[in-house]
Amino acid sequence: MRRWSLLFLVALVAAVLIAPSRATASTSSRTSATSTSKNFKGRAVAKNSDTHYFVLSFACSAGQLSAGWTYEVDSMHSFTGTLDTSSPPPCALVSTDNGAHWSTGTVPATGTPTVGPLTNIPLIYQGSSVGMLTLFLTDIGASKTFFPPNITKSCTDTTSSLCIEVDTNDLGSPVNESGFSSQCTNFSCPMGFPYATLNLSVR
Repeated sequence: MRRWSLLFLVALVAAVLIAPSRATASTSSRTSATSTSKNFKGRAVAKNSDTHYFVLSFACSAGQLSAGWTYEVDSMHSFTGTLDTSSPPPCALVSTDNGAHWSTGTVPATGTPTVGPLTNIPLIYQGSSVGMLTLFLTDIGASKTFFPPNITKSCTDTTSSLCIEVDTNDLGSPVNESGFSSQCTNFSCPMGFPYATLNLSVR
């Protein structure tokens, strides 16, 4: 009888010693809310007027970005191209709430992931680079998102709010445009514009 009592006491002490370490590990995993993804796809439509818009269909695979784009300058001029496939730009999404909301950013091999725009993305038209693209998404929490009119000039001003920014710099020949901005920084926009939609699927 004493032998069984001694075995029970040893088992009880072992259980008490193990329990705190398990509780600590569980608490630690809950406090780490940062998630990242280098595999996602989406379609962004940013529109400044009925005949002036930019469409970007993009995919990030293993941290490399590919995309097709269409720039409707006006009712008479439209351009369609891709990104630089010989040197795909890096891409990543970062979430600070366990994947409930996503933002573009960088994920270093070591260190902390950071939220920020995907910049200096070459736009290719008929085999030649015609300009650079900036894509900035912040706080995307739905697979299909509608953005309100009169959004701010830059998503950096709204890091805690829902935002999309699609910008190009001066586009060279044969496009020869001052560029596109979903924030209307290059030109005036009619009342009620701009607006944008985004479909986003994160894997």
